[in-house]
Amino acid sequence: QGNDAQATGMRLLPLIGGIVVGAVGSDRLVKRFGVRVMLPLGLLICGAGMALLSLVQASSGYGLMAVALPVIGIGQAFAMFTALNVIIDVLPASQTGAGSALTKSIQQIASAFGVAIMGSLLNNAYRAELAGHLTGLPARLKDVAEGSVAGATIVAGHLPAQLGAALLFSAHDAYSVGMADVLRVGAGVMVAAALLLGTFMPARARAAGEQPSTRESAQPEVA
Repeated sequence: QGNDAQATGMRLLPLIGGIVVGAVGSDRLVKRFGVRVMLPLGLLICGAGMALLSLVQASSGYGLMAVALPVIGIGQAFAMFTALNVIIDVLPASQTGAGSALTKSIQQIASAFGVAIMGSLLNNAYRAELAGHLTGLPARLKDVAEGSVAGATIVAGHLPAQLGAALLFSAHDAYSVGMADVLRVGAGVMVAAALLLGTFMPARARAAGEQPSTRESAQPEVA
């Protein structure tokens, strides 16, 4: 949409705001509803936000994104902070550092796989959607335009005004189609994970979020 880095960062603030709100309320809600409810609920909320964000098109304004981003942030915070608390609660005090480090390592590995898989999905959808709008361009320019939206922008800048504007809109539209596919797949993964967690979560993990930890309950009250 032509935003620079600062304007893009400002438009992502609703996502950060959602994460902050979710983080503040997650502990209280876990105590009330338990881990078995909060973890799947967070994933389902995040999936709903992704499904809503998938409706954004190249011609859409910012309004729909401003609604979807905080929903994703709240769901992410519910799931992420609840999961971290469960991991810490079920481990002995001497192993909490190792457990946190292992969790971060798994997150980094999963993120790398996610970027590769979802990036491939986005790239394939973008190229397929844009292919029909590159008729008449030299092969070299087609390759540049199909490589990324930035490449299509460069190519559009060297074409006559009308053709360049049409190519630029087609590239933006193709990108939004690819992102919609990515977001729908992500939402589906969230729903599947929520169902698996709700069904197969170990009883020990459920209990950790539903009652005070053994270390806390073992401490004598001080008058």
